[in-house]
Amino acid sequence: MIKSATAFAAFAVITLAIVAPASASVVMVSASSIQGENVLFNNGTHIGTTITGHTNQSNTLVDFQGTTLAVGNIAAGNVIMAAGGQAVLTGILNTNTQNANDTVPLSSLTIALNNGQTFNKLEFDLQKPVGNNVKAVFQVFYGNTSITFDNNGAGFAVGGGENKFGFLGTGGDTITSLFATFSAGGLDDVKLVRLDPIASAVPEPSTWAMMILGFGGVGFMAYRRKRQGAFRLV
Repeated sequence: MIKSATAFAAFAVITLAIVAPASASVVMVSASSIQGENVLFNNGTHIGTTITGHTNQSNTLVDFQGTTLAVGNIAAGNVIMAAGGQAVLTGILNTNTQNANDTVPLSSLTIALNNGQTFNKLEFDLQKPVGNNVKAVFQVFYGNTSITFDNNGAGFAVGGGENKFGFLGTGGDTITSLFATFSAGGLDDVKLVRLDPIASAVPEPSTWAMMILGFGGVGFMAYRRKRQGAFRLV
């Protein structure tokens, strides 16, 4: 019996070693390597505290939330806007404003899928106001944790023209959401958003391990009871 228990314990250790993931995380990559789906908006102007676009292939819904800077007599807020077509997101004065010229700089933006699914291969382009020395910091959530990209605390400089950033899940991890903050005057807009939706949830390696150990334990207990029953006197 001791030998059987020892063998099962050894099996458990080996099983956990096999299914344990390699170092998993999210890394920053060159945006040119991203081959995700374009995020689009239906025709018309979309304004609100949460606006929803969709990917061009799987029609997966993508939610955007943001905050805006105070400008003059205009208080900071959380109303954002996107025009129809390919995603271009900016801050706006308030929900009653329908004039696309009444925009204010973005101080933060959150990207997440509408149904709580995860995604991968996230890419976007940041556009800053002329003359502002804007720095960006990105907090990417995955699994039960997050990782912050802040260029060693200095933030990533946003220059004139295109400023494309890309993020990729590795080792089986996929992205739950991204939270970006923008300093020193904020951003004009965020555009060219692309991501790779994950179609269905896949059990975590630890879940597979517990399932395998559970089946193994049930089999071991059944075998043990059978052996004990063979010597029971009636």
